[in-house]
Amino acid sequence: MRVRACVGTVAALAARPPAARADGGYAERMIAIDATADTLIVVGMVGKQDWPIYAGLASYALGGPLLHAAHDEWPRAGVSLGVRLGLPLATGALGDAICLDDRGIRCLGSAAIGAALGMLAAQVIDPAVIVEGEAAATPAMLTIGGTF
Repeated sequence: MRVRACVGTVAALAARPPAARADGGYAERMIAIDATADTLIVVGMVGKQDWPIYAGLASYALGGPLLHAAHDEWPRAGVSLGVRLGLPLATGALGDAICLDDRGIRCLGSAAIGAALGMLAAQVIDPAVIVEGEAAATPAMLTIGGTF
């Protein structure tokens, strides 16, 4: 029940109508969704509860793609989902690979740190590169003029 409420909040943030900006961007909402996801994860870790962590991870993974989809930017939604899932997996695998412990169980910590760094990198890449590359998506205006 609580997870649905948190995911519903993130979906409501993503579905708000576009802000009246000159460049048509929505990077601020992306940052707000990511901040909400990070807050939920930290609250769950500090409070030793599972549901905020799961809600935060779901908000992290789906918040950005949902926001792109709400703006009818389906290719950007796919790229965002790929970055948000692929980058933490790759950096987590890298963290596990550079672990020097031969027993493997202690490498879980370095894999988690790598995945967390990948998540943070994805949260920077999405609003800075994927959203801000939308100059072509701004509405075009036709102006007709003449002299009399």
